[in-house]
Amino acid sequence: EDKLLHSRQFEAMLDDSPTYAASTLAVHQILEASASHWPSDRRLRVLEFVAGSQSCAQAFIEQSPGVQFDYVMVHADEDCRDRLRAQYAGFSCVNVAAVEGDGLDLRAQGASLPEQFDIILFRHTLHACANPVGMVAAARRKLARGGLLVIAERHPDVFADFLFGLTPNWWRLGDDGRALSRLHASND
Repeated sequence: EDKLLHSRQFEAMLDDSPTYAASTLAVHQILEASASHWPSDRRLRVLEFVAGSQSCAQAFIEQSPGVQFDYVMVHADEDCRDRLRAQYAGFSCVNVAAVEGDGLDLRAQGASLPEQFDIILFRHTLHACANPVGMVAAARRKLARGGLLVIAERHPDVFADFLFGLTPNWWRLGDDGRALSRLHASND
């Protein structure tokens, strides 16, 4: 089931979706604007929680020449982390990590990662967390003073349920015992 969600064909379909394309464009613009106003004597530290194997890192690298940065991508799936590592192997300032525990303890192969980040980005990933409120609280603790927390999530709708509903992890039980998609709030 997870192989479907992490396939290149599935990701290409999402990239073509106007809903996802619009949020991706907005995230790219936020990263570009932040980088263009960043002081040249400081490294910009970005932490992105990645859905699938598509990250905003490539666009960020292309749009931010001359900016000193550390870009850390987090993914729950080891195969996707391996693909991301291979894709960004030539960039020493880009690392791929896994999260251990609820406190956002990051682990990366042979890399020293920043303790805090200037931008933390949840891109279509927060809804999949067992405890989204706890995850945001942990992210805020990792956020540097004056940092930016960006949450890009899709609104609940039938299209998302149709696509992602193929996986059992998409559904959770509501207060009344009905199956609800991960995009619906607990009080729905």
